[in-house]
Amino acid sequence: MIHLKRTILLLVIAFCFSSLQAQELQTIDVESAIDKKSESVAMSEYAESISYCPLETNDNCTIDRNIKVSATKDEIIVRSKSGCFLFDRKTGKFIRKIGTEGRGPGEYYSVSGLVNPLSRFVYFIGHQGVLLKYGFDGVYKKKIKIPDYSGDPGSKGMSTPTNYSYWKDDIVLYYENMTGIDKNKIQIITEEGEKIANFPNEQVFDKTQGITINLDQAQFYHYGNELFYKDEYSVPLYRITNERLVPRMNLNLGKYQPSMSSKWGSIQDAEQHFNDFVALRDFLESRSHLLFGVHKGKKYWHAVYDKKDEKLKLALKDEIINDIDGFISCIPVVMTTDGYWMGYVQPYIIKAWFYQHPDKASKLSPELKKLKDLDEMANPVIVFIKPKDTE
Repeated sequence: MIHLKRTILLLVIAFCFSSLQAQELQTIDVESAIDKKSESVAMSEYAESISYCPLETNDNCTIDRNIKVSATKDEIIVRSKSGCFLFDRKTGKFIRKIGTEGRGPGEYYSVSGLVNPLSRFVYFIGHQGVLLKYGFDGVYKKKIKIPDYSGDPGSKGMSTPTNYSYWKDDIVLYYENMTGIDKNKIQIITEEGEKIANFPNEQVFDKTQGITINLDQAQFYHYGNELFYKDEYSVPLYRITNERLVPRMNLNLGKYQPSMSSKWGSIQDAEQHFNDFVALRDFLESRSHLLFGVHKGKKYWHAVYDKKDEKLKLALKDEIINDIDGFISCIPVVMTTDGYWMGYVQPYIIKAWFYQHPDKASKLSPELKKLKDLDEMANPVIVFIKPKDTE
């Protein structure tokens, strides 16, 4: 009897503790911030310094405007429709192109997939449910089979992963549930294709006829040694382990939060979805701040959340003030392996800024003034932002 009472007492304590944790889960009220008038944000609120690296442009490394970027302390890697390119981080000099598109051995279907800058490997999407592993040295390493792959999105069970990330040396696969009945949401696999974690899809839905509204549904980001994840159709921001998804905080969108049932419909439904609901993108974090993008229709806000004061600011693009070096403002999109935030600006935008702001341009440093001479069709300028609280 005593043992039973003790067991019950421990269960009650555990339940109360878990309930207390749930109650203390921090909530960021994005809905109220959207409804309020936007306000200006000075980059000095969260950044200590900014540096710029124009990428070399030649016939071997012509990059499209829609790109994804990553960086180690020594290298910059850029993926676009035209390929995957490696550059020197200090000089911007082109080093090599990695991989080749095609159907032959070691040739990829798409440069989408993932870059693991910690291990210095790139994983391209191959044909028939495989990832193709390349090193930063440009050498093809191996083929990795995606478990439970089904090439027919209309088949029962699982379909093709739509988002990818990394957790330490392992690969994270995200399934967007295009069928409405996909069994799993997130898998973590080894480089041998072995499943080490499997998180089920809890939003099974009897989809109606119509198109799938693809919203780039999963957002992954790294901070410290952890991987975090936000799903478009759920409120919490999660920390990912190989055992469970741990709620980190709630991002309250209120009336702007899309439901899973809104994922399918007609073209008109897709347009309404785009205008009525909010999508959160490009999460970044430091000790003091959480940054992310807020998209609603054709509007975009740069969100800056002060973790200490628990205050959220939303600024439109023209309300972001670069008060650090007086140059053009840049919104970072990813973190480098050495703790910097990273973004990019296209040269044609830089040339337009010089034309529109002659007074500000005259006060720039000699190094920044050189950017005026860039060809407007040149490769982008990579921007590195050092957060204020970087060690």
